[in-house]
Amino acid sequence: MRTILIIILSCITFSVHGEDSIYVKAHFIYGSVPKKEYSHVEREWFGGLKGGHVGLEVAKDSILNFGPKGSFHWVDKGDNRHSTFMITSIRHFWGLFGTPGPDVQKLTINIPISASQKRMLDSLTKSYLANTPYDYAFLGMRCASASSEILARIGVLDKELKGKGSKVEVFYPEILRTELIIRARRNNWQMNYEKGTDRRKWEKDTENL
Repeated sequence: MRTILIIILSCITFSVHGEDSIYVKAHFIYGSVPKKEYSHVEREWFGGLKGGHVGLEVAKDSILNFGPKGSFHWVDKGDNRHSTFMITSIRHFWGLFGTPGPDVQKLTINIPISASQKRMLDSLTKSYLANTPYDYAFLGMRCASASSEILARIGVLDKELKGKGSKVEVFYPEILRTELIIRARRNNWQMNYEKGTDRRKWEKDTENL
């Protein structure tokens, strides 16, 4: 009887541990501008110090991120969507701005999720890749608000950030990054930070790492 009880408890422990080992990783590229003395060799980036990028690693080496497609919209054009969700490799993601990946200042936050949340994430990923749900616009949904919207839908962030409401609350990546850093500290989530090249000026976190 005792042997059976030990086996049952071991199975329960394994099940809980297995569910805890599921993660969605939020990958952040920090906003940046070239330092004056390197402006002849370093690229200008969209958004400058308040720019950068964010994507969600939904499977191994598969980062879901949101961007423009076609001509750029300054305001949300509704169903006239010049936008796309795409899957990129980690290496390609870090190099999106044309700066070599090792030179990019970056942060990865490992967010534990349940098996049911992972199923929701997989379903959203499949749906959004097939049919982009909103336009990409400066005054509209962009990478940070789109990532925030997905995290809200699977229950990681607050429900009021679902849908297009997130475009107001999460206007650029630093806002989402700060929120996730706070939650990571509170919940002991793993964070991996790498400094960028000294040839560029990088945005600073309001929450020190």
